[in-house]
Amino acid sequence: MLKYKCKLHNIWLKESTCPECGSREHVEVQNDIFWCAHCNVPTYEKVCPICGETGKRVATDLRPVFPEKRLLLEIILGTPFSYVDSSVWSTSGNYYLIDGKLIRFSIKNLETLDIEEIQRQLRGLESKNSRAGFEKYKNKFIECNQSRLNAIDEEALRYIREVTDGVDGKNMFVSFSGGKDSAVTSDLVMRALGNPRILHIFGDTTLEFPETEKYVEQFKKEHPGTPLLSSRNKEKKFEELCELIGPPSRVMRWCWCCPNNSAWSEFLSKIYMPEQYAHWHNLLVSFAEKIGKPDAEEYIATGKWKARQGGNKVEYSKKSVISFTPCAVEEQAFNYDLQRPVSEELYQLFQPFGYLDFNMGNSRLGEVYVVRADGKLMLKLQGRIGSSHLKVTILNHQLDGAKTVSAAEEKIKCQLTKYQMCMECRACEGICKYGAIKIELKDNNQISYHIDSDKCIRCGHCVNHFVSGCYMRKVLATKY
Repeated sequence: MLKYKCKLHNIWLKESTCPECGSREHVEVQNDIFWCAHCNVPTYEKVCPICGETGKRVATDLRPVFPEKRLLLEIILGTPFSYVDSSVWSTSGNYYLIDGKLIRFSIKNLETLDIEEIQRQLRGLESKNSRAGFEKYKNKFIECNQSRLNAIDEEALRYIREVTDGVDGKNMFVSFSGGKDSAVTSDLVMRALGNPRILHIFGDTTLEFPETEKYVEQFKKEHPGTPLLSSRNKEKKFEELCELIGPPSRVMRWCWCCPNNSAWSEFLSKIYMPEQYAHWHNLLVSFAEKIGKPDAEEYIATGKWKARQGGNKVEYSKKSVISFTPCAVEEQAFNYDLQRPVSEELYQLFQPFGYLDFNMGNSRLGEVYVVRADGKLMLKLQGRIGSSHLKVTILNHQLDGAKTVSAAEEKIKCQLTKYQMCMECRACEGICKYGAIKIELKDNNQISYHIDSDKCIRCGHCVNHFVSGCYMRKVLATKY
């Protein structure tokens, strides 16, 4: 039984949107799932709609166990095909419901299992693995829960129609990963809007599973009228970024990848993708050795790499350091020692604070003024092209709404951080609503960060959106 409750108004709801709030923000879901012994399947209702038998509460969440996974579990337990004709479902905490009986499956000793032997048995038995039992109970589950499934479907379709009301289909797209969630979303969107022409964008992370790529191609063939584009950063590949800034971790994630995977997920990778797993493992060990871990293999095997924080001993993290000293002879002036020489690119990053005036200052000293639209002088930049020294004088501390000189100086450091650390991740491009920012790699392997002064409205969003101005600054902050 699926129940909704608005925590703000303390009322029970029929649907996931609170009529008082007009939103889902404060709505919590309470879900009870029961087992019908007669039909031998889980039901959302306590009384089975098909046979009328009263079920017992068994879980709050259940998922079907497909024949391929069932066979793997049976091989691990040493009893192949023992549940081939059973109703098998997985629930939380490594528990499985098999014909209504709750069974604990321990993953504690997965590391001790003989991977090659399990693979050998899978190859030998997979052709004999029947789907008949699975199909039988899958269909029975749908029959017993049809009304609830219809209600969920109708609610989802209605929600999509409501949020897209008045929006041109040309301005919509489905973020398509090639996984089950995005496949369901795609189906719902096209049915809700009656429009198969809604654009789908496949985000290619450069480490997609072969099965995912096959499914994307299959989707294209099955939906010839649906435009599907592949979005991929051709300049930045996952492994190259791992070499540069280290692999992602649970604490400092910069992609969807492995740190949050469970021991079971890692085990499945060893079984079904041994070559990819070995390659990834070697990459992790290489990183551990590079940052000076005394026992790199143990560091990876115990999963300690997943809890890695910051950029300790990562060479690229040195670029996140902004060194400065207050000027002794001029008030509200700061001297910065940059790790990247002053160039024309540097001035671009000060455009969110105002308009650049190259004529007002002394060109021999490399002076450039930042002027607000109303003519107020905001900053004076002084640094010769090619020099690593930059002097910034705050003429008006109200930079982007700053209330103190200290706050204004922090905003300046945000932009200097971008200048030193930019690795063409293009996150800044993505957050600018006005298309004013363009980042690209030049032929000389230098990164160009350009802000179109005509498009920029000086909203400061690109300055304030990320901690310390740049997302990678947070990822690579050195911990002591």
